[in-house]
Amino acid sequence: MKTNYNPWNGATTPQITESHLANVINRAYDVLNIVSSLKSEITARPHSIELSQDEIDLIRKHRTLGTKYRKRNRAAPPKRCHSCNVSETPEWRRGPDGARTLCNACGLHFAKMARNRTLSVMQQTDQQQSSSSSTNITLTTSPVPENNDVIEIIDD
Repeated sequence: MKTNYNPWNGATTPQITESHLANVINRAYDVLNIVSSLKSEITARPHSIELSQDEIDLIRKHRTLGTKYRKRNRAAPPKRCHSCNVSETPEWRRGPDGARTLCNACGLHFAKMARNRTLSVMQQTDQQQSSSSSTNITLTTSPVPENNDVIEIIDD
């Protein structure tokens, strides 16, 4: 196959002859004929499954009866908040007595207090560890005998 050189971009492009072009056109016609024959074959073929309306209704009924996922039943909301005795709230929250025992406001307050409680406990343990490590350092330092004096322990 011959190639042409383009001086503007320095690229070489293949030179297409009439025989190559005729070959490509013939292949395109072959593909078109195959696709159109498949299309006519598919549209002419009768549907493989013919269902009556009763069978369709039965299938629909079975599809709606069995759900793919089981839905978990929620417990009924409590009558009153365990903290403030309010009966209406946009959302029930978890409290010290379990799930859905506090109203929205009390639940948010409880969560904030619990978070602050854990932070203060962590800070106290950090302070205790830092103070005990500093006392350990002072307790472990002891005077060393000078001049390599020997200390004798006498049992009575």
